[in-house]
Amino acid sequence: MGELVDHIGLAQSTVSVHLTRLKSSGIITKRIEGRASYYAIRDPEAVMRILAMARTLLAHQPAAAAAEPMTSRES
Repeated sequence: MGELVDHIGLAQSTVSVHLTRLKSSGIITKRIEGRASYYAIRDPEAVMRILAMARTLLAHQPAAAAAEPMTSRES
């Protein structure tokens, strides 16, 4: 997880929460070897379809609305 944290620049706890949610939803898998954890996308084509849908949805949003952070009520 350390490499991922360094690469995306978020707190380790934030990355951990997101990885746990992605794993729980079946989007990624986790393999443990010794003290290291390795994550992999379970179905890369499905993830690409999800990203394409997100791009389509966001393309129809005004730029200001798309840039606003979600509140805890919206998530």
